[in-house]
Amino acid sequence: MKSKTKQIGDFFIIELQGKIDLGSGDIRLRECLVEAAAEGARRIILDMSRVSYMDSSAIGDLVNAYVNLKKQGVRLCLARVNARVYDLMTLTRLVTVFAIFDSVEDAMMTFRKAA
Repeated sequence: MKSKTKQIGDFFIIELQGKIDLGSGDIRLRECLVEAAAEGARRIILDMSRVSYMDSSAIGDLVNAYVNLKKQGVRLCLARVNARVYDLMTLTRLVTVFAIFDSVEDAMMTFRKAA
């Protein structure tokens, strides 16, 4: 998995690419989120448009990160989730846990309204 982080105002947008699976993918995902929080992120948007695959270890890491970030007062949401990953999120009922948006812009707008 590859990642690229950019900051727009007080939003940290992490663009993910490739497979997020047991091994390097789930570790890199965890590192990205920890680094963003350490840099002072209060709002993190995971742009998942280029994620081709996620396995159960990645889902577990995503849930753990969500819980830990929430305890720190950091809000995390997902944007541009492809159909394959969305189906997995639906099967695991995580669509009821994560805010999932069609675009990064929609996520930013919703975060702004909630502030």
